[in-house]
Amino acid sequence: MAEAVKPVSPMAVGSLKVAIVHDWLIGGGAERVVEQLHQLYPAAPIYTACATAKWKQRLDNQVITSYMQYGPLFKLRKYLPLLRQLWFSRLDLSAFDLVISSSGAEAKGVRVPAGTVHINYCHAPTHYYWGRFDQYLENPGFRYFNWLARLGLKLLVGPLRRWDKKAAQRPDYIVANSSYTQSQIKKYYGRESEVVHPPVNVEKFAGQSQAGTRAGLVIAGRQTPYKRTDLAVAACTQLGLPLRVIGNGPDHHRLVKMAGPTITFLTKTGNAQLVEHFKTATGFIFPSLDDFGIVAVEA
Repeated sequence: MAEAVKPVSPMAVGSLKVAIVHDWLIGGGAERVVEQLHQLYPAAPIYTACATAKWKQRLDNQVITSYMQYGPLFKLRKYLPLLRQLWFSRLDLSAFDLVISSSGAEAKGVRVPAGTVHINYCHAPTHYYWGRFDQYLENPGFRYFNWLARLGLKLLVGPLRRWDKKAAQRPDYIVANSSYTQSQIKKYYGRESEVVHPPVNVEKFAGQSQAGTRAGLVIAGRQTPYKRTDLAVAACTQLGLPLRVIGNGPDHHRLVKMAGPTITFLTKTGNAQLVEHFKTATGFIFPSLDDFGIVAVEA
């Protein structure tokens, strides 16, 4: 595991040799950014700690994964920030002119040689070390292993924060996904950044006529503790209001357990269905303080 990862043959985009680096490819708004980067640089390899088969295919099999892709390490990937740090920091990217890291965790910690430009698209300073540390400590989202996650955070947060802040100094330039994230980058990393908003596919809503009848409420997005979907579920359960909860994630089982009879969970919703749910709902609930909030723009 300690050996440096050798680079693949560089893929030229014009005369520019580009590599894309991302924390993991499992599902979420950050993956959409990688997808757009892939469209800009379709021949560039995409290095990541681990990826689902769906995202590998979606990115035209340009994905190169770490040793965490295999065996029990894939299931335990959430518990292994130290291994992710090690893998990303030992990537050999010497063959490339430009490295773009898309990161809200460890991918920004890659090292590039002199003469190679490293641009980091920062989704957020790492949540579980900085701005949302207390939330993750209260509810890490690991179900039966919450106790282990809490213990690990308490014991390791000091050195992990030091590594994370040091890693954030490595990129030549940092791009923030919002003015809020820009302020967080300045607060925790002491660095300036430029704001470029993430991609939002508004075209899928084009030409959609207004529904004649609207009923009930809707909330959508990845179900992680900091998204505070539990507030919407609890409120609508208490008030007896119909709520459609669209999405999935590590907090899903807890949400189902606390939900009353007026709550409907929809874990497999395609784009067309999402549009229909937004068209026919009376209101959209967005209870979290988010780094950007793609789904709020869609709603």
